[in-house]
Amino acid sequence: MGLRICLEDEKGERLSRVYDTKKLLYHLLPFEDLSYQCLRFVDLYGNNVFNRLQMETLLEELARLKSNPISDEERALIESIKELAQFCRDNPHFYIKFYGD
Repeated sequence: MGLRICLEDEKGERLSRVYDTKKLLYHLLPFEDLSYQCLRFVDLYGNNVFNRLQMETLLEELARLKSNPISDEERALIESIKELAQFCRDNPHFYIKFYGD
């Protein structure tokens, strides 16, 4: 199924989500790159939670991924995740959660 990236409130209610059904992020995630402080820890088969304080780092890392030579479909996926992260950054008590297969 790929990853589900959700914007959730502090009660776990999902307010918005992005589905990566084609597993596009799998090829983009920098698992071995130590300069990525958030995205290298995304578990394709588990779950990850990022809080508001991590959003600036996550947004910077998404911008770095987007600056690489990638397809329009990959770029649109990253842009969708970025929108969730910007909302999370700007509003307290929200989280970005990556749900793996």
